[in-house]
Amino acid sequence: MSAEVWLKTTSASGNAYFKMYAVSQDVEGNFIYTLLGQSSSITGSTEWVKLSLNYTVSITDAIGVYMDVGLDGVGILNIDGVSINNALKSADTSFTVSTDGNHTVDYYSTDRSGNVEPIQSAFFKIDQTPPGNWRNSNAYRGLFGPSDHHLYVTTVVDDLTSGLSTLTDKYQYHTENNPGYGVYSDLMRCSSTWQPGGWAILISPPFLPGSTTAILLTPKTDFCNSNWRICKTVRFYAEDMAGNSAYKDLCINGPWIKIRGGGIFGSRSGINMLSESNEANTDSVIEAGNSQVSFFTSTRGWVVKDNIIDTDLSYSELRGMTKVPTEITSTLPMTDGVFIKNGSLTINSTSTPRNYETTNLKQVIFVNGNLRFDRELLLSQNAAVLFVVSGDVEIRKTVSEINCAIHSDGTFYTAYDTSEGDQTSTLKLNGVFVANKFIFQRTLQGTDNIQIPSEEFTYSPKYGYLLRQYIGTNAVRWLKTE
Repeated sequence: MSAEVWLKTTSASGNAYFKMYAVSQDVEGNFIYTLLGQSSSITGSTEWVKLSLNYTVSITDAIGVYMDVGLDGVGILNIDGVSINNALKSADTSFTVSTDGNHTVDYYSTDRSGNVEPIQSAFFKIDQTPPGNWRNSNAYRGLFGPSDHHLYVTTVVDDLTSGLSTLTDKYQYHTENNPGYGVYSDLMRCSSTWQPGGWAILISPPFLPGSTTAILLTPKTDFCNSNWRICKTVRFYAEDMAGNSAYKDLCINGPWIKIRGGGIFGSRSGINMLSESNEANTDSVIEAGNSQVSFFTSTRGWVVKDNIIDTDLSYSELRGMTKVPTEITSTLPMTDGVFIKNGSLTINSTSTPRNYETTNLKQVIFVNGNLRFDRELLLSQNAAVLFVVSGDVEIRKTVSEINCAIHSDGTFYTAYDTSEGDQTSTLKLNGVFVANKFIFQRTLQGTDNIQIPSEEFTYSPKYGYLLRQYIGTNAVRWLKTE
């Protein structure tokens, strides 16, 4: 409970204050007073002061409370505005809310006579998720500009829980002129002073505080030169109404990938791209192991987030689904069946027999090592070759197209021999491709990346039915038991 009183003293030699007592009765009806607490005090000559006290009535059979207010010693004490209020807090508890969003808590209390009050409700919102779902980025030149490297850069960001904050969004950028991120003191001149770690305000179209979607737009910025082989990156910063913040790096001239043919594009973690295409990246279902899908969109608009994706079968598990393979050395076989190369295999003019690409072969080839492509591999329409690789897959930067299926326990490199600033062409991959990690290394010159992807995947479902007699879980295995 709480109690308060206004006191004024004149020439008081002692302290003026009040005490609170619980009032109860014994079996004979005599009153019992139990001290519950004492307020702060004043003394001397003091103008009107409000003294207050919070206390708990801990006596189980209390029938009331009693205030004793007075002055110890001589002097004048004025008293006014006495009040005693009911319970500040009747009970408390704790619980955990594990998800963001709007929540309702229902509660009620019961008195000592068993009377239950009507159910009360409290509403609250939890937001621990920063802004995300970055998309629809673009970089463009104004109608009037000093050069082709003075650009506006834009992107879109969401916050569906508490909404986005205004006047907190900002940006910085990076070019090859300086290490790290920052801004020039004059955004239109790279000859001005470089401010490492500095930020500049955006000129985003106005939006209301709490808006779930906002367009972020930089002022016209000088990116110093037209050497588009080197990635020029803008770092956008956004904050929501709950104070959660996030930033997103965008390579305005960077490469992007394209996936067609339907099917599923899946990642056991999230999907976070450094650059974005001007069209949807895929026409398949997008599956992500967490809630992050950034700069990657589907023409169907089908995105499954926080999805528990089954772990892919390993090299040894797939090996157990086939009959005993025939061992090969360094040359690809010219017959149908299951084969194994113990050690790394390189696809080149020496290892690829004449007519290999024009024959309707059905093969499963296990590579117990790394698989490297130093030339194109283009199969006929009715052929199906699956490479199951225990190590990495490496593709030379000059290879432009591969037509097969690949399942790798290791990392898939799309240009293993590339160097900073190298000019590469689009790599077209037709088939089914699975790896523990993909490293997309292709880059395009100039502004080719606006319409042309750096890596283009086309899903082909034929491998499932053309190779079903060689690999799968429909085999019968007989075991002898004791």
